[in-house]
Amino acid sequence: LSSSAYVEGFYYRPRIDKEILQEHNEGLICLSGCAAGELSRLVRAENEASFQQAIEAARWYRELFGDRYFIEIQDNGEDVQHIANAGNIRIARQLDIPLVATSDVHYVYPNEWEAQDILICINTGKFRSDQNRMKMSDQYYLRSPEEMYATFSDTPDAVSRTQEIADRVDIDLELGKRY
Repeated sequence: LSSSAYVEGFYYRPRIDKEILQEHNEGLICLSGCAAGELSRLVRAENEASFQQAIEAARWYRELFGDRYFIEIQDNGEDVQHIANAGNIRIARQLDIPLVATSDVHYVYPNEWEAQDILICINTGKFRSDQNRMKMSDQYYLRSPEEMYATFSDTPDAVSRTQEIADRVDIDLELGKRY
């Protein structure tokens, strides 16, 4: 899939289209994605036509992946995530698709936020003093289980589902070896 994304689907960055997913979905577990993902983008449009498209998209993934498809909710304190979560929860309940709570992680520890901010500036060719540049809050670190349960206190099953998914993964990679 990675090779196909680079060779066949590359457009500014590697991409995998739905045809490739249909051909190679066996054994994969699929999450709906972050606020920039297909489902959440449609939900965030906040109009009925887009919401219906989001429902159809969720149905398509559910039909393809079956019980290996989960609708993702995230909360790094961003308004865009709150809007997406509300719609994603509604779709999950309507279509009986399990929710999974994840965190958009860009660095491991909270104190690494400044280094991440500097890396963003290097990557985008901007200065930290630039007012109109890509910025990230200090909430994109790897959260503990306790923090996740506190953040998603209204959907604890979505947090515990992360362990259920992890338990389904069976992969053995030798570090340092190319595949």
